Amino acid sequence: MLNPVITQVTISPAVVKTISERPIDHVWTTALEELNTRQKSMKSSETLKDVKAMDDLKPLVDDLSDKVRLRSLWNVVNSF
Repeated sequence: MLNPVITQVTISPAVVKTISERPIDHVWTTALEELNTRQKSMKSSETLKDVKAMDDLKPLVDDLSDKVRLRSLWNVVNSF
């Protein structure tokens, strides 16, 4: 019963590293899609609402999402 929950909330180290360190390109946008899919799953899941670990995981995912927004903005600003 735990396996579906773990699968639902797992964001691979490769996705985190790609979003954090890789130049914004096709691979980066694919990693971003994976992050968005996981975030939506976490927010909409009834199963996860009672999982205490989500209180610890949510700020980490939010921080990664903030990094995405900052990198995207920085990329736009630098393109001018």
